[in-house]
Amino acid sequence: MVAKYCGDIKGKRLCYDFQPGLNVITGNSGTGKTYLYKIIRSINIGETDFAMIDWQNYTLLSLEEVLDRCNFIIFDNAELYMTEELLKKIFHSAENKVIVLTLRGLMKTRDRKFKEFLVKRDGKELVVIAK
Repeated sequence: MVAKYCGDIKGKRLCYDFQPGLNVITGNSGTGKTYLYKIIRSINIGETDFAMIDWQNYTLLSLEEVLDRCNFIIFDNAELYMTEELLKKIFHSAENKVIVLTLRGLMKTRDRKFKEFLVKRDGKELVVIAK
């Protein structure tokens, strides 16, 4: 599981450092959220405690298994399928896991705590920075 990384990949410099708990990456379309998702997937390929969820492979039935089995989970474009029920399950599981959501806008969380980040592109550098 690589929840912290800083190095060169695919000709670009990439840095991120996600801590245990819920980490939310927000930004408009085209800011690099899904690009970051794909790069993190390539860095973690073969890791058994890592999972990538998006609107195409999301099913509530497999989510409980993923939350039990994995310590690093990324939900891409979460606004497309995130429900209050799913959010409750994620918050319940997030204490000792690294969970990352990418969203176009900030979600309603009813006072739940999470860390918010932005993806910043600067030439050949892609950095995930705390907001």
